[in-house]
Amino acid sequence: MAELVFTAVDYVVFAASLVISAGIGVYSACSGGKQSTTKEFLMGNRQMGLFPVTMSLIASFVSAISVLGVPSETYRFGTIYWTMMFATIPAMALTAHIYLPVFYRLQVTSAYEYIELRFNRVVRLMGTCVFLVSTFLYMAVVLYAPALALSQATGLSIVASILSSGLICTFYTSIGGMKAVMWTDTFQMIVIIAGSLFVVIKGTIELGGLSAVWSIANEGERIQFFDWRTDPTVRQTTWGLGIGGTALFLNLYATNQATVQRYLSVSTLKKSQLCCYMMAPTWIAIQWVFTFAGIIMYVKYRDCDPQQNGQITKPDQLFPLFVMETLSFLNGVSGLFVAAVYSAALSTVSSGVNSLSAVVLVDIIKPIYRDRRNEEIGEKMATTISKCLAALFGLMTIGLAFLTSVLGDDILSVAIRLFGMVAGPVTGMFTLGILFPCANSWGAGTGLLTSLVVGLWLGVGATLSKIPQPALSVSIEGCNATTSLNAWYIGNSTVAGEWLSQQTTDIPLSTHVDINVGHTGDDVIWFYKISHLWYSAITVIVCCVVGLLVSLATGGPKKDLEPELVYPLFTKVKCCVPKTFQDRKNSKQDQPYHDSLIFGQSENREKYTTAIHPEKTSLTFV
Repeated sequence: MAELVFTAVDYVVFAASLVISAGIGVYSACSGGKQSTTKEFLMGNRQMGLFPVTMSLIASFVSAISVLGVPSETYRFGTIYWTMMFATIPAMALTAHIYLPVFYRLQVTSAYEYIELRFNRVVRLMGTCVFLVSTFLYMAVVLYAPALALSQATGLSIVASILSSGLICTFYTSIGGMKAVMWTDTFQMIVIIAGSLFVVIKGTIELGGLSAVWSIANEGERIQFFDWRTDPTVRQTTWGLGIGGTALFLNLYATNQATVQRYLSVSTLKKSQLCCYMMAPTWIAIQWVFTFAGIIMYVKYRDCDPQQNGQITKPDQLFPLFVMETLSFLNGVSGLFVAAVYSAALSTVSSGVNSLSAVVLVDIIKPIYRDRRNEEIGEKMATTISKCLAALFGLMTIGLAFLTSVLGDDILSVAIRLFGMVAGPVTGMFTLGILFPCANSWGAGTGLLTSLVVGLWLGVGATLSKIPQPALSVSIEGCNATTSLNAWYIGNSTVAGEWLSQQTTDIPLSTHVDINVGHTGDDVIWFYKISHLWYSAITVIVCCVVGLLVSLATGGPKKDLEPELVYPLFTKVKCCVPKTFQDRKNSKQDQPYHDSLIFGQSENREKYTTAIHPEKTSLTFV
């Protein structure tokens, strides 16, 4: 595999991005309250501005998976994947007006505090455990991606790449807390946008300009934005991208702990909602940059596919290879590109590490400490524990990253599949609690477990089946005999030339995959062929349906349900709302939230303040 030789300028650009990220962490640790309280370390003291919060929300999931995976996806399957980004619009609208007001009024640190208030502690712990597993797996995939890119670009081993990125991320997250995470996210988003834009613009110029690139890609059937087939086994359809994409983005932005912490780090609900609406168009634009990178890669490699040719071994190495072969003559461009990939990974992993620390502290350690000692844990000790947890989880993520390579060659589909399998059931549990007043703890717990089993069954079965994905046609007739075909062909130009002369004009990329896996997928049951784009929607629906059926079968809520724990629209649905709930809601309908406590009855308020926030005697909202 060809390697990119870093110049001194490349190393300076790359190293500078890492030094600045670490420096922001040091500055955050030494400024302000010096991260001496959990409120400051985990929530940014709830005084963060709109710009860093919005940028951090975007950076949390514009990971190296996007930087490397989206161009590869476009190269192989066309531009249709980009249309899924428009699913952020309904997803963010639902987040801003249904999920977010509930979390914001409760002023929780962990989103799973809501689950205990709505259901019980057992269901809360179940949700917490599922979140921990899903976040660890996702961060491992994210950390592995830039290691792959850097290995391709510089020859540095994947082990060294994972260690360098993981340790730097762990360092600034564990000392600087949420403030460091948000400001490094902001800096890293600037690097991502600048690096990707420069590569795309310069690459377009080198390949003949925008009109030439677009025309060639269109002739190669890469420009396609709609596919109205209703078959769920098709990799990408408009229905799967729209419905499945909306469910996926709800996983990411409505109920994910990393994003909930950011929403609650601003001072008012309106500002938090504004962050949602600012994020959607920015997300769509950034993803288009990555999509266009795939278009220009196709234009360059349409007659000599690098994977079939043996230059690379994984589709996600296409973009680094493009930078290597097209722009390496410009000092600093390679360093800027690798810095962009690294920044994308660091922003996501730091967000995950910080959210894991918050969840474990609030949902596990504090309740155990309170139950055993009959007192609340001290603020100084809680902050110290949070920092230690951040360091521990960062190191654990590094370890898991080494196992990621066994999950498959396509990191984008692996990430979407993981979120659907494991995060989808959690989103279903929150949706069940917020939208359906008749749901109870039995329904929530059963729905969560059932959807988790369905998701794992679907995802693991599909992964083990190794179903080939028919990609759009590419060719290798333009390759030279001296090109690095693979280990067997290198140096044997005669044999390579004979081999090339026997190839047809258009060789589907899927042919290469079919040979490797040894089957065409016809022997795999239909269930495992369902596109990964549907996983999130399936698990959310299964959780809600099973949860509702079990709740109705077990008699509905076992206690008075406070109106503030559900979305108000459903208080008008008579058939699904207990009479006691209707009476309580009607008695409060003229009372504004900012003039009332979360709970109208003193015994419920006392129960809340004792079990969840012992240090609080009242809660008000602005």
